Amino acid sequence: MVARDRVQWFRYVGYVTSNVYHELDQAAAALMKAGGIQSLSSYEALYKDQWVSTIPDGVAPGMLTNWTQDLLFSMERLSINPYVVRRLHPSNDHLPFDVDDHVVRDLAGGRTLAVLHQEGRLFLANHSYQAAYPKTPGRWTAACTA
Repeated sequence: MVARDRVQWFRYVGYVTSNVYHELDQAAAALMKAGGIQSLSSYEALYKDQWVSTIPDGVAPGMLTNWTQDLLFSMERLSINPYVVRRLHPSNDHLPFDVDDHVVRDLAGGRTLAVLHQEGRLFLANHSYQAAYPKTPGRWTAACTA
């Protein structure tokens, strides 16, 4: 089954990669034209009317409108690689990094990081296993833990 899936993937990977870099430049230009990233809603410029070759059907319906919903978060995070996500226990797990409370309050309806932790509403995506992967020159890498 894995071999069959790999064959299917590699059948299309050339087409996708031949388009993705051009479309990446277009999306970046659209983002800059929109004023860059000023808020979470700024990310819409990266997807609206973009990626017509690599994502011909567009971004999944609801992706840009339901991003604050726990259900969408769980569908996105757990469907791809559920093993890296774990819930931070309110009393047994410490917060692995700080986030300014003004940022958290804006995203979490006025609640602080400490309150979210006490309520058991914090999850950790630990991708630290990727830290040793070779980096591509001239490219950014994502944070290993979020």
